[in-house]
Amino acid sequence: RFSLERAAQVKIEVYNIRGGLVETLVRERRSSGSHSIRWNAKDKASGVYFVRLVTRYGMSTQKVMLLK
Repeated sequence: RFSLERAAQVKIEVYNIRGGLVETLVRERRSSGSHSIRWNAKDKASGVYFVRLVTRYGMSTQKVMLLK
């Protein structure tokens, strides 16, 4: 889940523990307000991943743990 104060081009990417790009989840313009996306990680290994949200107004990175 994420929220935007104003409409913006949004990019959300998942990286592995070594910093390698695993998948791009979103690369599109989103309106202001609350949004949610779902990562289908059924073919990914358990472990630590980093999800990065980037807009022209800033960037945020969250660490996630995938357990199977």
